[in-house]
Amino acid sequence: PAPAVDAPPAADAASAPAADAAPAPADAAPAPAVDAPPAADAAPAPFAPAIPPAEVGASPVAWETPPTRAASAEPERREPFGLQRAPSGPPAPWLPRALKRLAAEDPETAGRILVGILPAQGLVSQQVSYDLVLTDRGTVAVDVHDGHTCVRPLDGPRSSRATDLRVTTDHAGLAKLLLRRRGLRRRARIKGSRRKLRELRRLAREPLALRDLASSGATLEPALALWLAALAIDSSATFGNRFTIAHAPLPGGPPDAWMRIQHGAPIAVLRTRPGEEATVTLRCTRGALLAVLAGVTPPPGEGAAIDGDLKALERLRGWIRATEFART
Repeated sequence: PAPAVDAPPAADAASAPAADAAPAPADAAPAPAVDAPPAADAAPAPFAPAIPPAEVGASPVAWETPPTRAASAEPERREPFGLQRAPSGPPAPWLPRALKRLAAEDPETAGRILVGILPAQGLVSQQVSYDLVLTDRGTVAVDVHDGHTCVRPLDGPRSSRATDLRVTTDHAGLAKLLLRRRGLRRRARIKGSRRKLRELRRLAREPLALRDLASSGATLEPALALWLAALAIDSSATFGNRFTIAHAPLPGGPPDAWMRIQHGAPIAVLRTRPGEEATVTLRCTRGALLAVLAGVTPPPGEGAAIDGDLKALERLRGWIRATEFART
């Protein structure tokens, strides 16, 4: 279903964007909704879940990620980016809950997010090798050895002798396979070890924070990255705040995605310019965006600069941390 317009505030719910979805349980943040701009401006197009495959987490080169959850520390860069220390203790399971609800409402978008976070497989698995043959994208090879992950596109799947597992499906089918308990395989063909399939499912079911995904090298199309961050925010915590955060490419170019904080209303994610100016612009490469949102150093080779009100960005990060490291 299309994202909701001007949905009422939700206290603690996480769900995929929907016009008339039932309230979600109280243990997760509400899904972002698309807001309408002021009447004087042309209405921006809402975030459309079905992003073309080439735009979502795709890269012509392989991702190589270290076997670590901790983001690297570069003290000389802490002040410009307002970087923060990692909270103590493990993250809450907000991410599996948010992805499950998103898969129930919008499996296509959930599947694209899952493909974008494949570099994080090494954070939850020590040894696994598999091919995802996505009918709406192509073949993606994932190899994890001693927690070190390599993700790369291929022209076609490898032989069964070279992998533990091959899954043939589309983005929506992948989300259902990894996030649902029943009716899993009607949209997916599985060849290989069912035990290794459990390793693949761990990517969607283990508690991870945005900083973990960022340190792994996970890369999402900007609107999807903002969408994922919005799912980590309890919109009721934003009462008294109204501002817009934009992403723009580095080294230059106009903004291409926006997030609206709306005084306690569901957070809106837009792909066309809203009526108001952005309070803060995150000018960064795609591989740095999750790191900037989480307040950690971008991975090697990625760059970022922040224009505008750093205090607004700090408030956003604080809301994300409140969900990710909530004490239960």
